[in-house]
Parts: sequence; structure tokens; C-alpha cells
Amino acid sequence: MRSCSVPPSVFWDTQGRLSEEEIKELNDEGLSTAELLEIISVIGWYMISILTSNLVRTEIDQEFLYDSDDHDVAA
Repeated sequence: MRSCSVPPSVFWDTQGRLSEEEIKELNDEGLSTAELLEIISVIGWYMISILTSNLVRTEIDQEFLYDSDDHDVAA
């Protein structure tokens, strides 16, 4: 995984409205426009999944519940 000077939250925080400077910086660091679009599509897929799951009250199987601190099952 490569590191980047532009934080990943910039996509969320700006709702994809990156400045030309931010886009150029990402391109200079090796992320193509196609890869930037892929990142945005994954964020969109994630949001649709979360909203859909919340709407239909999807129950999460016990083995998929994790504690964010130590990744133990959060029973």
C-alpha cells in the first residue's frame, strides 16, 4: 500500500470536489484518473450498502462484529 500526502478523507470531506491542485498532486503520486474514479465508486458502493442495511435492519452475524481497538469479537 502506497502512502499519499493527500489524506483519503479528502474524497469524503469534499464530496469528490477535489481542487485541480489536489488532483494534480494525486496524479503526481501515481494515482490515475481511473484509479481516482475507482476510489469514488467504492465509497459510493459502501454508502449504498450501509444505507440499505440500515433501512432493512440487517442483522450482523456474531463472527463479523469486531471491536475497533483490538479486533476481538464485540459480544
